[in-house]
Amino acid sequence: MPMLMLLFMQPGVQNQANYLAGKPMTNILTMGFFYLLSLGGIGNTIGLAIDMFFFSKSKRFKVLGKLAIAPALFGINEPIMFGMPIVLNPIMAVPFFLLPQVNVLLTWLVMKMGWVALPRLAMGATMPVLVDGFLMCGISGTIWEIFLILLSMIAYLPFFKVQDGMAYNEEMKGSK
Repeated sequence: MPMLMLLFMQPGVQNQANYLAGKPMTNILTMGFFYLLSLGGIGNTIGLAIDMFFFSKSKRFKVLGKLAIAPALFGINEPIMFGMPIVLNPIMAVPFFLLPQVNVLLTWLVMKMGWVALPRLAMGATMPVLVDGFLMCGISGTIWEIFLILLSMIAYLPFFKVQDGMAYNEEMKGSK
């Protein structure tokens, strides 16, 4: 985070000053940009929390989904990171590492094209999902976050189904 702040705080300050002065904002890569992208925490795990909450067959992940959904709305994903676990999990590593890269590229592209407003705050706020998108970029930020959440759900679902199936089979073996 200190390295990101060194690189991206000043462009965010410039955007905020321009916004307040009624001038056009010019910087996409700001701290606000990165806060906008950490939906559910690092790895964009909000989609995984939603998948667990709605699609779990195993008791283990049903309980974890209920536990993880509220913190995920505020960017806290430790229940998922260590409860699933994602840490040292080769199956979940694929979406965990690839999805944020896709989100960064897509978000940069839609901001460059002018479909989503540039971040108007120098620093992100620890606000709930959708509210932070509105604070950063207005209604276009909120709509974009909804898209990114749906993308996260889709990206994590096949990998989660594998994990959930393994947990469900363990539970079935244990109940016999």
